[in-house]
Amino acid sequence: MKKPPLLAVLGVLALAGCSRTPDGVIPDDGTLVTIEIKMTGVVHPANYYYAVIDTDNNPGTGPIPVASRPWGNGYAAGSYTHYVLLHGGVFGVYESVDPSHSISTYLGRPIQAAVTTTSKPNDTIVVQLDTTQLKTVNPGVRALDVNLIATDRVPLDPQDPTPKIVDGLGRGGNDYVTIPVTYTSAYANGVDPDPTHPERAEPDIVPDPNCDILDWKITVMTGQ
Repeated sequence: MKKPPLLAVLGVLALAGCSRTPDGVIPDDGTLVTIEIKMTGVVHPANYYYAVIDTDNNPGTGPIPVASRPWGNGYAAGSYTHYVLLHGGVFGVYESVDPSHSISTYLGRPIQAAVTTTSKPNDTIVVQLDTTQLKTVNPGVRALDVNLIATDRVPLDPQDPTPKIVDGLGRGGNDYVTIPVTYTSAYANGVDPDPTHPERAEPDIVPDPNCDILDWKITVMTGQ
């Protein structure tokens, strides 16, 4: 687990895309969480893009990507309770609490979600949640352990010999970050307590640039 740097917050990002709450309006829960993921390549509709979230208030455990056999659920292991998935142009928020994470419950869409342009067309995913969507397991959540995962496929057969391309936070993909949600804050890649491990292009271990996470930012905006 890495604790990312605290940055000044300038405002709530207004997003295009599906919406349940007007842009920039703090929901009844009082907290908005905005996740931005920038790819080295582009966001490809055939790939799978996850924001995997643990709400157990234990920074010592968190989500990590599945990279080899046995594949388990094909995308993530470790400790987590929720995830946001983008695949085929469709966003969804899910709860996953069984020990094997083989069963997921669809909770709906993020309140805002879009694929946008940062350096090149369609290279950035932006998702906005209110923490009500993440309190279905632990209503007293104070911090989120978050890993961002991109992969080309989600194998389920434990005997499937075909390798998969996958990236997560950190050099090995296992450096989930802990994000407090009790106060307004912003956290970003590149200014880290361990500055030797920023997220960056890694063509040597992630050969598909459309699965290679280049940059990220997570913003928390409370009504307090």
